[in-house]
Amino acid sequence: MGAGRGRQRGASLSTSTLLQCAVIGAASAIMIVALGPLLLATALASPVVYSLLGSFHIVGPLIAGRWLRRPGVILVTAFVASLLAVPFTPLGLLAIPALCIPAASAELVLALGRFWRSGSPLVWFGAVATGGVAIFAISLVVIDPRVLSGVVVVLTLAGRVLGYLVLGAVAILAERALARAGVQRLRPIPQPTRQHKTDGAG
Repeated sequence: MGAGRGRQRGASLSTSTLLQCAVIGAASAIMIVALGPLLLATALASPVVYSLLGSFHIVGPLIAGRWLRRPGVILVTAFVASLLAVPFTPLGLLAIPALCIPAASAELVLALGRFWRSGSPLVWFGAVATGGVAIFAISLVVIDPRVLSGVVVVLTLAGRVLGYLVLGAVAILAERALARAGVQRLRPIPQPTRQHKTDGAG
């Protein structure tokens, strides 16, 4: 009986997590669409400058990762944001890999580094930097080859990684601001403790 209630509680939290991912993803999509014309003009003017400004797309998914602290939430939020933005952004369908591949890369590093258990800042920023490298690799496909040079490639890589690191820090600040504001936060379910108490009661 107690185990059944535990499973129901877990399912409820899972639904709540997905809903919060959807809300953050929708807000991210609105920002992506609103700043789309500015970012497009920047991309045409300078790939290096765009590497810094264009990285803001990932801030919503990163905030979701810090706040919800669940494996997969960064990727789910990125997918929702990109899917909603597709009809309204110059990137079109490219918005999906542009958000989801860096998000998946970050998720992989977070999982390997056991961030969801430890909360290690080193693992967090390592994952964020990996996302920056991933979006850099994607950007090489769409940058006009006529403007590519060794210097541009190096500066674009540095801009992407730096931009992601800054947004990783912004996500931490947003997490703290939400906590100070008293926003309810999902907590892990202490399944082993719950089971132990249930066994003891029997």
